Amino acid sequence: MSNLKKHHFRFLKLLVDELRGLQEYGFEFRDKYFLIKIGVFVCDAPARAMILEIKQYSGYFSCHKCTIKGEHYSGFITFPNEQCEERTNEDFRSRKDTEHHKTMEKIALEDLSFDLVSQFPHDYMHVVCLGVVKSIMIGWIEQRKMQFKISAQKLRVLNARLLKIRGDTPREFARRPRSIFEFRRWKATEFRYFLLYIGPIMLKGILDEERFHHFVCLSSAIRLLLSNDSTRYKEADELLSSFRQKIPQLYNKSFLTYNMHSLSHLATDCMNHGNLHKFSAFKYENFFGGIKRKIKKKHQFGAQIYKRMVEKSVNGGLKEQNTLQIERIDGSNLSSVKTNGKYFSLKHPDNFYMLENNVFKIESLVKNDEEYFVCGQMITTEKAAFGNDIKYCTERLLMSGEIFQHTLTDIKKIVKIKLNSELYFVPIIHD
Repeated sequence: MSNLKKHHFRFLKLLVDELRGLQEYGFEFRDKYFLIKIGVFVCDAPARAMILEIKQYSGYFSCHKCTIKGEHYSGFITFPNEQCEERTNEDFRSRKDTEHHKTMEKIALEDLSFDLVSQFPHDYMHVVCLGVVKSIMIGWIEQRKMQFKISAQKLRVLNARLLKIRGDTPREFARRPRSIFEFRRWKATEFRYFLLYIGPIMLKGILDEERFHHFVCLSSAIRLLLSNDSTRYKEADELLSSFRQKIPQLYNKSFLTYNMHSLSHLATDCMNHGNLHKFSAFKYENFFGGIKRKIKKKHQFGAQIYKRMVEKSVNGGLKEQNTLQIERIDGSNLSSVKTNGKYFSLKHPDNFYMLENNVFKIESLVKNDEEYFVCGQMITTEKAAFGNDIKYCTERLLMSGEIFQHTLTDIKKIVKIKLNSELYFVPIIHD
């Protein structure tokens, strides 16, 4: 057994022993007793294959959700088939598909009471943002002599558009759009911003009509799976199925990789566990960044992290995302408010919001009888674009003149994006 595998086994055994005890006996905290149930394991494909001891994503029988067999095509393992038998917890534990497992011996996680198939959902940060979206952008930008390659002239136009809207990025986004020529260095949050918010707008006139609507199909499906409306997950599944089926004709079969196949399981994961937020790796990646910033020396990492967390706890604890933060102008008038992780301000680009499919520009923020309100003027949008919740209008805003007052808890923060003479309003849907 290699040293890596030994450490991996020891770590898992410690985790399993602790989880098994919590499952059986629970724990007591501040005079309350808690029972523990395992929700999901969130990990990328290599980590999932390691802890479940199954074939890696580059294997022929690598999908942990279904029995699809990959095919070798142009140096890639691809998954062109659609309909395959779903795997079950019983199938996994009995090693029904010997080609899928790397060992016939019992693995550490089998000592826990949970479903080894359904409770390992696909994480859209890795599958979609860093997987599907990045691979398609590689095709657009780098694969020469291909019909789907974007011309150098149009790439310069797209790049200029991205750099022009940097100032339209609300405070909820940690990174502003970077040059399209730096996309290889983009972080997952940048691919997410491109997929869900700016891509369907920036790509107008850049991609041909068929590939443009193909990309919008992916964007719309993921937006549906990020919503709390489970009745629309079936619609999202159909959009993703259509997206995958058109890949060979719009691109080529080499794009039908493990990540592309994994799109077929996203809707089912959402039906089982809630929207994509519930099992996204984004929150953990953000937390890892905070952990790394606590390390200042090249030794005793654990001790450094522990001491910094204790110091932060003693000095007031972690800031809750839902904590209300305000900046005052005078008296009851406010210049900005942060609540539930969303910023609302009198200044661009945080001064637009949506309520019941209507768009408003913030005119004032006030406190009245211990409640906070936003007062906004309605913008007459012409019609929906790329889906029911994304609106647009001409640059000459058609204001109603009437001021509406709404509570902060009722409204949605939106991103305002300008392209040529049109303004687009895109609701923020990620946590």
